[in-house]
Amino acid sequence: MDTVELNGKHFTPKVSAGDKVLRGQTLVEVDWAGVTEAGYQTVTPIVVSNATAFGGLTDEHTGEVARGDALYAVTPAAEPAAQGADA
Repeated sequence: MDTVELNGKHFTPKVSAGDKVLRGQTLVEVDWAGVTEAGYQTVTPIVVSNATAFGGLTDEHTGEVARGDALYAVTPAAEPAAQGADA
């Protein structure tokens, strides 16, 4: 958090503004040890801004994660009741 104060130090971009990126492509390399040594926490908040569109979200993983780890279990939203022809 607040690593913008580092002015890019410890961050090496791998893409530029306007580049087309693909799923799984590295966007930036980070020297996490350098960030930590500079006094910053290496925590990434995740915000689900449309959680009300789902039936529910359940945390599946906390702490350190690796690529492919499930973070949430998502319950689909209930389907609205179908209206009959005579409704």
